[in-house]
Amino acid sequence: MAFRGHRRRRGVALHPGRQSGSGDTTVRLWDTAALAKRYEARREAELLRPEAGRLVKRLFKEKEAAAVAAALRAEGAVSEPLRRAALRAVMRRGE
Repeated sequence: MAFRGHRRRRGVALHPGRQSGSGDTTVRLWDTAALAKRYEARREAELLRPEAGRLVKRLFKEKEAAAVAAALRAEGAVSEPLRRAALRAVMRRGE
């Protein structure tokens, strides 16, 4: 197994997600906070997906695709995570 940041391909994880060591005698400490934030954002997006789908479905009954995206960007009553999830739903409909 190889870990990016080590010169040799042999490496071992000392504590999952926090440190790794390699045969070149280097030990690296890894910051996992950013990864945790990404996972949290993904979980939140998955939870919002049904609500976003309903919102987009309703808007598509009233408007064309470009107008739906513009309406979502201008809508002040929806949270930013819901807005992002709804814009992803608009993109999925266009595929």
